[in-house]
Amino acid sequence: MIALGRNSVKLAIATKLGADKVFSSEEDDWESRLNEEGVDVAIDFAGSAEQIPRLLKVLRRGGRLVTVGYSDQDLHISYQKLALDAMQIIGSRSYTRTDLRLAVNMVESGKVRPLIDSTFALKDANQALALTKNAGLKGRVVIGI
Repeated sequence: MIALGRNSVKLAIATKLGADKVFSSEEDDWESRLNEEGVDVAIDFAGSAEQIPRLLKVLRRGGRLVTVGYSDQDLHISYQKLALDAMQIIGSRSYTRTDLRLAVNMVESGKVRPLIDSTFALKDANQALALTKNAGLKGRVVIGI
């Protein structure tokens, strides 16, 4: 697994969690370095429209780009590259109750260990929500009862 991001703290966490390689998106040469190997699947969590064409460039033929993050920016991509390289762009925004139940079960069983940045009491929910706008978070914000 390869992690790409602009925050060195988060890249260090990605390494700790098992990323084989990490690249800073702030470095100009990340595309050429990833192009050497090619990538089968890229997942965009940031919702950065300017990064999407760059991610498409590093995908192998038949590669997939999954967008989880989103923004109100327009997306500009090469239709030719998309068609000729048989690439797919897949949006992923929703989940079902079954998905949520499965995720909770995986956490409860220890198969998945969530990365939690902060926890708040329900009475402090507004403070917790304000914190989620901070790009420096190192994990999830949890609001408990």
